Amino acid sequence: MENQNLEWKQSWHDDYLNTLCGFANADGGVMEIGRHDNGEIIGVLKIKKFRRKAIASGRLTAQDLEITDEMLLHNLRLVEGDYLKRAAVLLFHQDPENWVPSAYIKIGFFENAADIIYQDEIHGPLITMADKAEDLV
Repeated sequence: MENQNLEWKQSWHDDYLNTLCGFANADGGVMEIGRHDNGEIIGVLKIKKFRRKAIASGRLTAQDLEITDEMLLHNLRLVEGDYLKRAAVLLFHQDPENWVPSAYIKIGFFENAADIIYQDEIHGPLITMADKAEDLV
């Protein structure tokens, strides 16, 4: 249950820095991202969607993915104990910039060293960015 030393948030927002500063100035505390206010874990990954995309891309076969979600995350080294690593969020979350603001690709086409003709950005899960970047280029 939430208390003065524990906060649950569904996703990251920069205004939560005030809460963290409050924890730092008091007796400390913990903020867990990925939980409803009632403590229910909502998670951040769409493993089934990843499985479909991985097979469709040809990077993995259906046979490679005939394991549990937990084993898949473990094999990819995306968990540490009971917690997801930042890499898991970058790879699979639909909006990883909620946790890592610079988690996107910026592509530019320059006429010369100073003049840009075209630029674009690719946002979303890292697992889809390579294909989108290739298509854009």
